[in-house]
Amino acid sequence: MTSIFGGNTVKEVCTRKDFVLDISNIDSLFEIDHKRRRIQETQVNAMARNLENGKHFESELTLNFRNGKYRICDGNHRHKSIHKFLTKNPTSKVKVCCKIYINLTDEEENEIYTDLQKARRESSDDFLHKHQEEIVLYKKMVRKFPFPITIYGGTTSFKFRNLVDAYLGVKLLDEPMQWTGGNEVRLIEYQALELVDYKYMERFVEEFNEHLGAPITGSSAKANKWAKTTPFGSLMRLHYDNSHAMGSAKFWKDVKKKILPNSTVLGAMINGGRTAQVITAREMAVALNISQPKTRQYTIEKRGSL
Repeated sequence: MTSIFGGNTVKEVCTRKDFVLDISNIDSLFEIDHKRRRIQETQVNAMARNLENGKHFESELTLNFRNGKYRICDGNHRHKSIHKFLTKNPTSKVKVCCKIYINLTDEEENEIYTDLQKARRESSDDFLHKHQEEIVLYKKMVRKFPFPITIYGGTTSFKFRNLVDAYLGVKLLDEPMQWTGGNEVRLIEYQALELVDYKYMERFVEEFNEHLGAPITGSSAKANKWAKTTPFGSLMRLHYDNSHAMGSAKFWKDVKKKILPNSTVLGAMINGGRTAQVITAREMAVALNISQPKTRQYTIEKRGSL
């Protein structure tokens, strides 16, 4: 397989690999070309703060495997921000998707870097819009769903990515794991979802719409604060883990009685990011268990990592 960079043809393996980085391997896995670009500490600090808030990068690391080392062609700032995050949070892990070339020369590495910098930064929603015909789940939701689903969301529809990312976070992620990956990885995850996944999201949105109102986000007067990313994902997590045992009717009754007026929950859910969602889910569980028999407590189950 080949790719065109700067008018020349670069040999490309075009493989992708996930690396789970922690404090023990962050320095040994990669080789950094310090001549590539001066590191901007303000950019590194901003990315590290995003990791603290559970926000992943919207692009892959680009590597060249040469002489037994993964050389970073593009991604020095992201690598350093992960290092900074892990130094501060030594028990955490960061999963990174990487695009890997094999045995590129220095000149070819520079070509790739230059062309990547020239490429337009495409938003996740624009990318999904371009590839929507490849996502069976999305096409099914457009045809039939309890509330209109669109790529971009709006005052009369719910954003597809917000719904499915919440579901993937509920179903697949360990709490200590921050996940980083680009649009291509997101597309692969969406394409892998099956009918059983659709059925659960259909059920949750139908019940959410019935009990808490339309899942509309944004700044309009119709916006539903419970449909924002943090409370929506936290509610889905508790629903996924407990609604079968408790029954949907009791679950939503308890949500309206114990969660909606709870000041601690309301304070936690105003923040964004993965960490805020985990904290909010825990606070919601505490609220739900008020006056709840010890033999019938709401729980948050441990997930298997991606």
